Amino acid sequence: MEKTVNQKAWFLVLPVLVLVAFSAVIPLMTVVNYSV
Repeated sequence: MEKTVNQKAWFLVLPVLVLVAFSAVIPLMTVVNYSV
């Protein structure tokens, strides 16, 4: 039961982490481009 719950939790958390990563990387890339 715990394993299944963990898998479901990961399936819910992974897309959130991806969205956060993109929202954090995009502005960083724009800042780097302007600085360079």
